[in-house]
Amino acid sequence: MKHLILALCTRGWGETVLGIRMAHELRRIGHECVFLTHEGAGPLFANLSFPVMKMGDHATMSEFLTIALRLFFDQCKPDSIILADYYTTDLAFDKSKTSPQFLKEFQVPLGAIDTWDLKRCGPHMDTMFDVTRKIPDWSDLLDYRLTPVPIAPVEAGPGGSPYCCLPPAPRQRVMKKVSRHVRRSLGVGDEERMVLFLTASWQHSQFTSENCNRIKRWLPELLSQYLSKLGSNVHLVHVGPAALPLEMNGQYRWVPSCAPDTFNALLSGADLLLGFNVSASTIAKAMVYGLPCMLLINSHLVKGTDDLSQAIGGGVSSEMKAWLKKAAPVHPYYMWPVGFFEFIAPLLENNEYCDAIPSFEVLDEERVLEELDKMLFNATAREEQVDRQFHYVERLRQLPSAATLVADHVQ
Repeated sequence: MKHLILALCTRGWGETVLGIRMAHELRRIGHECVFLTHEGAGPLFANLSFPVMKMGDHATMSEFLTIALRLFFDQCKPDSIILADYYTTDLAFDKSKTSPQFLKEFQVPLGAIDTWDLKRCGPHMDTMFDVTRKIPDWSDLLDYRLTPVPIAPVEAGPGGSPYCCLPPAPRQRVMKKVSRHVRRSLGVGDEERMVLFLTASWQHSQFTSENCNRIKRWLPELLSQYLSKLGSNVHLVHVGPAALPLEMNGQYRWVPSCAPDTFNALLSGADLLLGFNVSASTIAKAMVYGLPCMLLINSHLVKGTDDLSQAIGGGVSSEMKAWLKKAAPVHPYYMWPVGFFEFIAPLLENNEYCDAIPSFEVLDEERVLEELDKMLFNATAREEQVDRQFHYVERLRQLPSAATLVADHVQ
């Protein structure tokens, strides 16, 4: 059985990683996989042996995407097509003005990784805080949907079948060996602390919404203020396509977006993964590596000091007041810097993921500093967090694999 996996996301690697993890699982049960992907995801395939056809931004031309798909399909002759994932495939088709009905002409089973469990979350996505995008319903085209856990709930929803979306556990002896080398290469001493912060290319974009551009610019600065208050022995290591305009008196390090092996080494050397995006696929890998994770979100519209004081039920520091003058209004978000707050909320209801990965209000300075201090310097608190993540990982390992579900649908 051969599967053509469409990984057409142009600005992030998370969705493509989902497809690659699925492909590895399918290979282990004797299936073949080939990829049609955006050239921006090239580093993900650097050390992989899957056949790949890469397309550049010219694929947004209305006719090129359909031509490329037909040519690649005729060349590979797959038995099924899998979208990695539904939402980003729809974006690619919409941008190229291609009707998704086109996929039915291949007359093979069509499945999709439905990252957002769209039947649960609904079709209306609040993006850029003041824009709502309606996601078309492909139900009449798709033969099945799979919802990756995390971030989807463990329990089956109305739209798809949940599956375990975790990378394999690392080889512990290798990871311990490289940990010290990674830290030393970044100038982080054995007794110092390394906070890992990740960004994707889409998070560095120039948005049409000034609300997005403003929070994109100023929220990392707030994070740097927090970490600086914890002392000079706390270092922020940022992995992304471009450096952030942060000073931090030498405590900030930028590492360009890197291949999986290099990134795994960074995970092994870090003390905490800190993020502004509840759906980041790297959280799953961090949990498997035993790295404590923590999320900072915002659930209040904060236009100034009075709004913030009411939201957190307390006073506001002079540093926060100065920051708000530059950054306000700060809109609710689950995915920095574009929002998605109302859209993702149903996905997080009664979701064990929220128990395993703690999230805190990013503007609640006192609470954030308290929790960061515990995660970085309190051995008991760190062990408890790692233990919560471990039990959640064990829970997820009981779910069927993506390969099992695909095989059930296409054979």
